[in-house]
Amino acid sequence: MLTRTAAVLLATLAVATLTNAACGDAQDAAPPVKPTPATDTKPSTHAVPEPATGIPRHAEDGGWAPSDELLARAAALGDPETAVEALAALEAGTPVDWVTVLRAGLRLADEPAARACAEQLNWDQVDGWESARVVALLPASYTLAQGKGHVFHGLREILGSDDIPGFVADLPPLPWVHEPNILGHLHRMDRDEHFPAMVAAIARVEAPAADVLGGNLGVASDYSDRHRALLAEHWLADLPLHDDDRNPPEGSLPTGLRRLLRAHVLDAEVVPEKLSDYWLRWLRDCPLEADGPQEDLDFRMEVLERLDDAAGLALFREQMMLHLGGLRDRRTDAYLRRRFDDDDESAVRALALRGDPLALESVMRWWSDDSADDVDVAVLLAAHPAGITKILERTRRKRGAGALYDRLEDLREGVYAAHMFGLPYDLDGPAFRALEEEALTWKGEAFSQAMLGTAIDGCRTRRLARAAAANLAEDSPDDLAESLADMRETLGFVEIGARDELLAALRQHALAENPEDPDERTALRLLLMLDDPEFPEELLTRAEAVEIDDTFGVTGSRSPVLAEHWKSRLRDASPKRASTIARELARWQGLPPPVAANFDSEEDLPRTVVDALLDDRPVDALAAMLAAYPDAEFPDIGLVKDPRVTAHLQRLREKRELRLYWQATAELSIQGDAAARAEYEKQLRIGRYRIVDQGTLYQRTYGLDFATIPFLISELRSNCCRVVTHGDGDLIEDLFGIDGFGNATRGRVTPYDLATRMWEDAEGRFVWSVLADRLLPIPR
Repeated sequence: MLTRTAAVLLATLAVATLTNAACGDAQDAAPPVKPTPATDTKPSTHAVPEPATGIPRHAEDGGWAPSDELLARAAALGDPETAVEALAALEAGTPVDWVTVLRAGLRLADEPAARACAEQLNWDQVDGWESARVVALLPASYTLAQGKGHVFHGLREILGSDDIPGFVADLPPLPWVHEPNILGHLHRMDRDEHFPAMVAAIARVEAPAADVLGGNLGVASDYSDRHRALLAEHWLADLPLHDDDRNPPEGSLPTGLRRLLRAHVLDAEVVPEKLSDYWLRWLRDCPLEADGPQEDLDFRMEVLERLDDAAGLALFREQMMLHLGGLRDRRTDAYLRRRFDDDDESAVRALALRGDPLALESVMRWWSDDSADDVDVAVLLAAHPAGITKILERTRRKRGAGALYDRLEDLREGVYAAHMFGLPYDLDGPAFRALEEEALTWKGEAFSQAMLGTAIDGCRTRRLARAAAANLAEDSPDDLAESLADMRETLGFVEIGARDELLAALRQHALAENPEDPDERTALRLLLMLDDPEFPEELLTRAEAVEIDDTFGVTGSRSPVLAEHWKSRLRDASPKRASTIARELARWQGLPPPVAANFDSEEDLPRTVVDALLDDRPVDALAAMLAAYPDAEFPDIGLVKDPRVTAHLQRLREKRELRLYWQATAELSIQGDAAARAEYEKQLRIGRYRIVDQGTLYQRTYGLDFATIPFLISELRSNCCRVVTHGDGDLIEDLFGIDGFGNATRGRVTPYDLATRMWEDAEGRFVWSVLADRLLPIPR
């Protein structure tokens, strides 16, 4: 028989296998449904009247009081004697009729009839009140125990994170008609504040349902370290409780962590190949205290000795050695020096943390010889930042900018390792400020200066950005073209810190006499991207040289000559090519890029759109596009505050049969509509899965309103699905360059920790970089 711990580990693997299906194609699993009507969605302030037909209504109406006739038709769907005929009649009607009757049915007091209507509705046809009503009408005891698997597949799109405690508390006894692994889909809504409810449900239901929920819990724990004592008690329930662990001395390891290490390391016949990184992070957060109990030190050193032969737990051993490095007592000093003499690299790092000269020299030599790993760099960051700057300077002088770039990438990985092992670091400290002063004197090394400003907080200054721009103007770096793909973030630092100086430098290169030179073509392209207000119009004769028709999708120049270039192309373009050209012309005319992208669609461009663009009326062109395709989805158009756009979005909200209610609500939120924003934000905070999942970057941040970023970062504590969406990819990666999914699957550093540190270090002072194509901290 599997222990609970082993079962959880196996279930976690099973849920990981299920995740792709749960996250990727869940929409496709829902049954096809028909749509709804134009209705008033404002909150109702009137008392619900008792209808003449005698059909009782629900105590609340969600802002819409349907007619008695609609209620009667909906009620017929819940009566066994009339249900088949009523449903057939409804299916034979119009999509508007279909959704109107079903939404009316949610207002019935008769729960079987209301439930019959709830089963047929889709997530993007119901508003916030109706979503909550659907969830209330379709509890687990109904959808799972009665073989309503197809209903569950539709319900999971509507379920929110805040619904999980009630849903799992209502799980019926097994057997179910459907396999219990259907619960794996719930991992998409898990949040760490609901861990207690999840643990309670796992304790109550039978296996294998409990195992699947346990796997969900394991996935969520990769993203958050809250409720540690609760999770430890749950996961270790089947492990024996050693007498020494019943009342450990104050200041020693937490009981849960002690029990795990004792059972799987000290008392195990064979030390396991792997323990969850969740436990490693807990160990990280429990450093040794100089005045801590001797019993705690004895316990840890006993574990450490056993870990010598446990290759699979090398990180646990590394963490324990680094914790020893935080002490200064004779006993641990003698232990580490004995290990040092045995060429134990972990002991060398631990002594380096204590400032031991020989150990520090060894670690620095490893990095100089290209044999260091990220932990070595993390140790130098914590114990010897001056050594970091020394190696960077030596690398630059002896090996050039390319090698310096590699060293700075090492530094980035070292920062991740510092998070992983809980080591302190300060990239804004005196040593790095001194490096910035030194870097100001470098001549002809624009990229080296810019790389420092990008990677090191203490060097992220406007002075260094201006120095890099000046160097770029005076010299002609051979690697500008080759480095562009890798250096966009580096150039973004100069763009933000010294925009005018960067533009002047790029003009100088673009106006050189050799138009075939790749650096000149790259400079020309960068000028276009940066929308240079003094762009030399004669350079546009080189349109072919910069492959403008293929690459202009990332540019933003407002040159009139360039506009004429696009207009001439648009006049003669084929229908297929016209959409791409219209997109670029609309961008030139001032439409936000994601809005202009709507012209580049599968649909043919109406002549009214083309004429408006040729006449420099981009908003009129957008309005013409909306008028030509009134029932189509056009993402991010809320960035344009025009009455015609607003009217289009309000119409989409009313026409529920189009299944664009939440897209339109999100777009109105961008526009600043108070009621729409209140409803949309409430659903984001509730965590209704598909509403969150379909949200674009601009929708979920209300047009890049930075006040929304802390909430977006807080979502990283939930699970892999909160910021990695169908709507716009990995939002945190798009904003900050942090892989919200990848870092968490490594488990040793939660993306929440990384993003929070980045946001706090920069005090929330970020700006959008055109060249980096994401947010960068504003230089001092």
